[in-house]
Amino acid sequence: MKLKPLSFYLLLFCSLTACNNNNRKEKATSPSKQDTVTTVVTTNVKAEEISFKNLVFEAKTDLVCGMPASAGISDTARYKDKLYGFCSPECKMEFVKDPGGYVKK
Repeated sequence: MKLKPLSFYLLLFCSLTACNNNNRKEKATSPSKQDTVTTVVTTNVKAEEISFKNLVFEAKTDLVCGMPASAGISDTARYKDKLYGFCSPECKMEFVKDPGGYVKK
């Protein structure tokens, strides 16, 4: 009679131990929040719906790739109180790395 409850508790213990070990492995291999920095910007407005028509830009072209602003602006950045337009988020990210270098051109 004592064999059934004993085997039940042994099985329960093994199951809990096995489940607990998986959590420890995931925590050990996954990077901590302090190790990684991720910036996520979300918006409910589609890129096509954003209008930059009423804004005045410092440059008539995308300073990174040279595309004219009249072809379309998809992102902006402000540097030294001046507004610059960019054809893509990639161009903006490149500009943000060294804005002084692009403004001098």
